[in-house]
Amino acid sequence: MAAAIVASLWVAALHVMYMFSAGPLWRDEAGSIGFASMPSLAAIWRNLQYDNFPPLFVLVARAWALGGGTSDLSYRFLGALIGLATLAVLWFASRQLGARVPLLVLALYASNPLAVRVGDAMRPYGLGIAMTLLALACVWNLARREGSRPVLWAAVAAVLSVQCLYQSAFFLAAFCAGAWAVTLRRRDWRASGQIAFAGVAAALSLLPHAANIRKSQEWFGISRLTIHLDAIGRPLMDALDSQGRCMTAVWLGLLPAALAAAVILGWRRRESPFLFCGTTMAASVVLYLLFVRAAGLQPRPWYFLLLMAPVALGVDAVFGGMEMPWARMARTALTVVLALACAPACYRGARLRQSNVDLVAAQLKQSVQPGDFILVSPWYFGVSLQRYLDRARFATLPPMSELRIHRYDLMKKQMEAENPVGPLLDDIRETLQSGHALWVVGVFQTPPRGAPQPILPPYRGGMDMADSRYFSSWLFQVSGLIQAHAISGGPVPVPVPGGQPVNPVEDLALLVIRGWRQ
Repeated sequence: MAAAIVASLWVAALHVMYMFSAGPLWRDEAGSIGFASMPSLAAIWRNLQYDNFPPLFVLVARAWALGGGTSDLSYRFLGALIGLATLAVLWFASRQLGARVPLLVLALYASNPLAVRVGDAMRPYGLGIAMTLLALACVWNLARREGSRPVLWAAVAAVLSVQCLYQSAFFLAAFCAGAWAVTLRRRDWRASGQIAFAGVAAALSLLPHAANIRKSQEWFGISRLTIHLDAIGRPLMDALDSQGRCMTAVWLGLLPAALAAAVILGWRRRESPFLFCGTTMAASVVLYLLFVRAAGLQPRPWYFLLLMAPVALGVDAVFGGMEMPWARMARTALTVVLALACAPACYRGARLRQSNVDLVAAQLKQSVQPGDFILVSPWYFGVSLQRYLDRARFATLPPMSELRIHRYDLMKKQMEAENPVGPLLDDIRETLQSGHALWVVGVFQTPPRGAPQPILPPYRGGMDMADSRYFSSWLFQVSGLIQAHAISGGPVPVPVPGGQPVNPVEDLALLVIRGWRQ
């Protein structure tokens, strides 16, 4: 118990530390808040086709904002509350699964700095993971008990989980499979039917979103690519190793051992959680990896947190449910060793600034003169910049008419257009010829020497990661013009107070370019 309390206090401290260190909202967070701040619920519903998530988190953020919490720090406080609520869910789920207190799950998942940062971000992941873990515990309670209350709680938790994250449906299927492994073994048809009811309730709650999901497929293809095994393995290892380079090896050792123990011990008692945990972990891994491969989006490390959380809980529950004194001692000792070994990486990760966009905006407000031109490259950095700088003061590459949220449908329209950056090139040429400065925020890369870079024709489909390729083509048109005609240019320092590290996902560069030569 003492080790679990100390480990939980350490996790709580990481959440508080991150709340004061995270700084501004990065572009994905700014997009979520853009949804939440729309003028009406009807407007949110109309625009959900442009998001990858159901509306529950956006509604929570909207309610928070209506209560007066619209500053960056206020949103960080909301994120910390969600993170601490997830910690409470881990305690509840561990006790329900027979582990008494959480231990390994705290060391394997809850203290992972990536889990802290993503779970506390103004994105649906944190709330979705908490609801998914709660659904796991409620489905297990439904498998081992009878009556109306377990059915109600399981159905509510299942619906809430899929209303945060569509992909939680795959985990809910895994939880139901684990529960059926228990109930069908004891020939409990009533409990099996109740489990199916909870799953069907969650599935039916997704039906209203079918139209939006179908509409999103009209532009979803511009970001698709063929996913191979190595494309999954690298970001998965990055997620596991966020708290230390040894953690992938630790996971590869503990997960097979937990699965083997679940198989061996799961048949000794008819209602043992071992069988449930073993089936749930195996099904979760298989179903989610199949989903990631089928989705066709470039995998990011934070995509795997939703997998890590229930698997870590299952591993902890298996070892925590063993009655042998040596097993309990080994579980506690391993938790302490992992927590101490990973503490430096967890501390550094919790102090990471999510973006420097506010500092870039402040520098632009101070330095940009009338007649100067600000270009944001690529366009999606404008989603975060518009929170800190008047949208009318900058243009994006390619030009976009909407930046409150991520509008990939508009990106596709630009890809399908003839010469969409022509007017932008004219503006840049006019700015430099008139003696004013061009300010570039974000990515700037000159074309490689040698053969000129091809200008892509209007997009007609059939290309992996087409949006990235078209952006590169447009960027080289801009940078080629500057390389051929600008007189001077270079980076503008944007110092971070205290030298705090910035998340490389949105560590924006700022350049200024001046002069014109024929």
